[in-house]
Amino acid sequence: MDPISDKLFKVIEAELPYREEAGGYTKYGDWYGENIAQSGGYDSAAWCDMFLAWAASKAGVWKYTGQFAYTPSHANWFRQQGAWSTKPEPGAFVFYNFSGARIHHVGIVEKVANGKIYTIEANTEGVHLKRKVRDTNSSIVGYGLPRKVKVDGVTFEEAQARAKAAGPPFPAPSPTSEAETMPIALSRTEQPPPAGGEGALVVTGALAVTLVAAAVQPLRKRLRTQAAQGRHRSRRRRWPLMAGSALAAALAVGVPAMTTAEPAMAAAAGTAKTTAAKMAAAKMAAVTTGAVTTAAAATGAPPAEAPPAKGAETPHPYGVDVSNHDQGFDWSADNLSFGIAKITEGLTFTDGTFARNWSELKKNGLVRGAYHFGRPGQDPVRQADRFLAEVRKHGLEQGDLLVLDLEVTDGRSAGEVNAWAKRWLERVREATGVKPMFYSSWSFARTHGEGLGDYPLWVAHYGKDKGEVEAPEPWKEWALHQYASTDHDHNVARLSPERLRELGYQAPPIG
Repeated sequence: MDPISDKLFKVIEAELPYREEAGGYTKYGDWYGENIAQSGGYDSAAWCDMFLAWAASKAGVWKYTGQFAYTPSHANWFRQQGAWSTKPEPGAFVFYNFSGARIHHVGIVEKVANGKIYTIEANTEGVHLKRKVRDTNSSIVGYGLPRKVKVDGVTFEEAQARAKAAGPPFPAPSPTSEAETMPIALSRTEQPPPAGGEGALVVTGALAVTLVAAAVQPLRKRLRTQAAQGRHRSRRRRWPLMAGSALAAALAVGVPAMTTAEPAMAAAAGTAKTTAAKMAAAKMAAVTTGAVTTAAAATGAPPAEAPPAKGAETPHPYGVDVSNHDQGFDWSADNLSFGIAKITEGLTFTDGTFARNWSELKKNGLVRGAYHFGRPGQDPVRQADRFLAEVRKHGLEQGDLLVLDLEVTDGRSAGEVNAWAKRWLERVREATGVKPMFYSSWSFARTHGEGLGDYPLWVAHYGKDKGEVEAPEPWKEWALHQYASTDHDHNVARLSPERLRELGYQAPPIG
């Protein structure tokens, strides 16, 4: 089964066996009316397709499934995406026409066997969410295939493959040969190698790296927290202190510190028998050549002699964005530089996970942002005011990013959506004195972004490697690039964390 189906069925199976309530009410129709249609009357309407929209949203794959209440429109959407088939397969959305008039029912295929399809369908028999077994007969119009839908030119599976191939945003160095793994293994034994024997210097280097990392890590994390509180100017003075502490820890257990790299590298390389071993020994010896160099090697931090200038750009800091679909996200990961959390959508929805995300972002010293999912079918000024009011309840502080997420038209023309976006952005700018960030997919931004080029751009494009996207017109450059969406959305920044904060709120704290 494909990855989209895996995610969907985990959500769908947990809902079995749902039955609509008195008066035909369903939580799925209620959700659809509030979050998608932005109008009433859906809570007691036919809910077969609205259930799938809800499940796809909860699973985080709605861009690949579409979100509809009217089944003929949903079927046409799959056709337009080039994702329509007449052959059943697990994970396919199956569209039915029982009456001969038009498509009026939809379910999802769980398996295909012996000429039959096994499905899970909502609003079946009028009231149930349940499993069904059906013949593949003329009542079936066709199948929509989410796995074939492309977002920004790539399918969900292709996006996952790209993210996997790219690897972790900032992977730790990994051993590449037996010669490089051996010193670490030896350092764990109770008996050290003979003095002056093969591997002696290499073992010393491994111990130095371990000890320095242990000494520096707590200080490094504390600095990150202080930076979020406006005390990052002290970094230049603290790096030598951190390096000195690390060196003291190393010397306390007898690790020799060398003053130049060449003697250590030459001696270590001379004891190795193979080219790979010589390279490994040279690497390990190099990290013992002074506390500052060792600290940098162990933590990825800049050496004291050349700390980054305040506001200097760094190569693609990594961050994520989350919503109520990512409950309990761990913001303490070392590779994170920023995080952006959903707080509001339209005029009625407020994300219940925002309070925790907002406080955890601050606690971990990360650049933080709040985003509003825009609904062009409703008043932009009221939405902007509501967004700001909710953020202020949780505390709006210097450097906090304010973001408009615009991905839907609500049936409006490109010109109407563009005018709506301008008014929302202007309203937030008038109220805060800062230009809010604009988020959208590359193609949507190009179509609906006329006149918005002065606002910082956060662009989603899964068809490009991280940080390799070009900004769509009218923007000259991008600030953030969302390059993948797997278990959560992955992003990189063009700017350093300090520069990102300069795009955020700059007035005295509120709340």
